[in-house]
Amino acid sequence: MMYQDHDMGISLIRARKGHRCYGMGLGIIILDDVYPGFPGDVRNASAYPFPIQYEIVKGVDIRALVVEEDKSPCLAPIQHAAKKLEQMG
Repeated sequence: MMYQDHDMGISLIRARKGHRCYGMGLGIIILDDVYPGFPGDVRNASAYPFPIQYEIVKGVDIRALVVEEDKSPCLAPIQHAAKKLEQMG
């Protein structure tokens, strides 16, 4: 099976130390909140013409990030989510 967007110019692929998955074009950090992800919304993977990887910021919802005055509790979970995406490559 051939993929439409397969880059036929790739002639060599190497494993990278510490990397367990490949081919993710974009890492997206999303809040730990539930709402509909309509087409075109960042939470709807069909909005992208390439592979993506979501990482949920555990314990941080829209209220914590936007409404609450003290946003400092959000920093560590956001950094953790970013590091997880970074580790995946």
